Amino acid sequence: MDKLVLAVTDGSAAGQGALGWAAALCAATDSTLSVATAWQPEFSEMDPATYAQHLEAARQRLEDDWCAILSATGAAFEAVLLEGDPRQVIPSWAAEHEADLVVLGPHGRGRDHRHGGYVGSVTIFLAHNLGRPLVSVPLEASADAPERIVVGVDGSPPSLQAVQWCADWAPALGAKVSVVFAERFGPFRLVGMITVIGGIAVMMLSKRPQAVPNVA
Repeated sequence: MDKLVLAVTDGSAAGQGALGWAAALCAATDSTLSVATAWQPEFSEMDPATYAQHLEAARQRLEDDWCAILSATGAAFEAVLLEGDPRQVIPSWAAEHEADLVVLGPHGRGRDHRHGGYVGSVTIFLAHNLGRPLVSVPLEASADAPERIVVGVDGSPPSLQAVQWCADWAPALGAKVSVVFAERFGPFRLVGMITVIGGIAVMMLSKRPQAVPNVA
């Protein structure tokens, strides 16, 4: 696959877990991995020399510390230091470089998260505004590439886009896909959804590798 995956980390356990997951995904699909962090100065006013020192320190943390788990495996990656608000610079970079997937943790270093279900403000913002596929990797998730993908559908265009994403990625991963629809409905609604799911099945099957006949 000729895909570009952007993994975002801030060095937190959640961010590093997402980075490991993204690396496994890229290894399984032969995709390109870029690793980014968004840096902002601690003080509103800073002289140019001090600003440059802090910026370089942030770059070294990303390349030498946070990307160390990738360097140890020999995985190929590009480290990207983004300057500014992550809600602005991450979508901007992803759009400029046409990233096929953005991966990050559910939250970062912002506060003491006492339960695994907490989702941070940056992740929520990107989920609503990124405009391209996004994966939020739970802290307890396996670092292996996914073997099964569950996609929820309701017949809407966004849900069909999610199915299309699965149709593109699942064959390369060798992953099984489960298409799930959950709603209370009457018999007419049921017939409509059967038609939608039937169309989805055709879409998924069309992405499967076709056997080449033996003409010898």
